[in-house]
Amino acid sequence: MIEFKILDLLTKEKGERKSWRILAKEIGISHMALFLMAMNGSRNGKRYNPSLETLEKLCEYFKCQPGDLLRYKKESKEMKAIRKKLSKKHA
Repeated sequence: MIEFKILDLLTKEKGERKSWRILAKEIGISHMALFLMAMNGSRNGKRYNPSLETLEKLCEYFKCQPGDLLRYKKESKEMKAIRKKLSKKHA
C-alpha cells in the first residue's frame, strides 16, 4: 500500500502550525484533498489518488522530490479484504 508522508513533512517544518485550509490554500489544492492524503484516507471506500499536478504542487511547496511524499507499506491480508469489501459497497 502506498502511503503519503505529508504529516512527516509537516512536522519537519518550523514555525506555527497552520490549519488544513490555510495550508491547502498556500499549496493551491483543496483542503479535503490535503487532509485525505495526510491521513491516508479514502472517500466512499476508494483511496484518494491525487493527480500529477497535485503532487507537483506538493513538491514545490515542500521543496522535495515525489519520493519524499510517498512510502510503500506492505498491507495485511485482513486490511486488503476490508478495503475490497468497502470498495464493492460503494461501487
